Amino acid sequence: MSMADILILEDSDELERLAGLLAPESGRWQWHLQADPEAAMAQVAADAPDVLLARLDGSNDCLALFEQTRRLAPGTLRLGLCRTLDSSHLSRSIGMAHQLLPKPVDGDRLLATLRQALNMRMHLGGAGLQALVAGLSSLPSLSDSYHRIMALIERKDITLEDLGEVIAADVALTAKLLQLVNSAYFGLKVPISSPRQACVMLGLDAVRTLLVSIEVFRCLEPDQLPHTATRRQLYWLVGLALVRGRRARCAAIELGLSPHEAERCRLVAMLGDIGLMLLMTELPKRWQALLSAASGDWSESAEREVLGCSQVELGCYLLCLWGFDPALLHWHLNQRDPTKAQQPDRGLVAVYLARLCDGPLLPVTEDQAVAGTGQKQWDLAPLAELGLADRETDALLTKVMHG
Repeated sequence: MSMADILILEDSDELERLAGLLAPESGRWQWHLQADPEAAMAQVAADAPDVLLARLDGSNDCLALFEQTRRLAPGTLRLGLCRTLDSSHLSRSIGMAHQLLPKPVDGDRLLATLRQALNMRMHLGGAGLQALVAGLSSLPSLSDSYHRIMALIERKDITLEDLGEVIAADVALTAKLLQLVNSAYFGLKVPISSPRQACVMLGLDAVRTLLVSIEVFRCLEPDQLPHTATRRQLYWLVGLALVRGRRARCAAIELGLSPHEAERCRLVAMLGDIGLMLLMTELPKRWQALLSAASGDWSESAEREVLGCSQVELGCYLLCLWGFDPALLHWHLNQRDPTKAQQPDRGLVAVYLARLCDGPLLPVTEDQAVAGTGQKQWDLAPLAELGLADRETDALLTKVMHG
């Protein structure tokens, strides 16, 4: 097994400290230390690393390094080291990184971040997936606004009112949040007129789920697609994601999970087809080939034949780059068949139940649809293997179906 290759760009006085933090993994990882951005760029051009760990200080040289890595090596995990998320001069730079780590970086956090990403990369690292990622012009990154808001949410002293005020400073995010919370999806009797009111009415967990999903769908913006049919298909998938998320939350509550865990189930279910969305926006020719191969009946085998991997694996790879919780990645990866998971739990079952209730995956023409995982006769075999297929299962599925 080849060693993971990490390129580190930092100030000279920080390089040795970072190398010391990585020392516990010296048997599995190798790293190259650089203090000069131009030398780092030359190294990326010569041999793309698995990970770029570099300072984000707002300088043009550092920005150029991240931009070049994104262009030449889209599969490289890009980690940015920065002192604050609030500095305005970082706004252009932050979008270049998949994840951000505060300076001075904590050793345990750095190791955990790298281990999760590299272990998932190895798990998903079949030749088909790597070839598919290599063909991408870029992999989307989460915005600076998102990173700042998520950092605030993690603070123990943040109030819902304060969070609402911070969200209100982002006009585009505010518009999308209010559009969603006032839709039939939530069915609220009282219209929501501000992010502050949304935070108080829905609670922190629900708002976090909505903000993550809004940001992810923003990265895969349908309006940027030149092909009208594909744009319509992407909008359809976004709508399906919202319905699936509501059903997953319902299933989680019925299975006895807490509201917090139910929101996590909702998030994973909503992002279940992010691999397809990535194909639509970044690899349209592969997407059209996949549609042709599906020929009215979607299956994982068709995905593997065309892509060399499943769309779920592709989506999981992207979520891993973004630093999603390992438990959520586990649910995402096994959402189609929970019996494949080493340790299936009720959260995974909730996500699976929501997927069972899907209708057509997406429309191909105005009067035609490709069949998805939704079935008139539900496939209860995986539930039976998990000991859940008793006489109450049909009633549970009916409840989930109507969300």
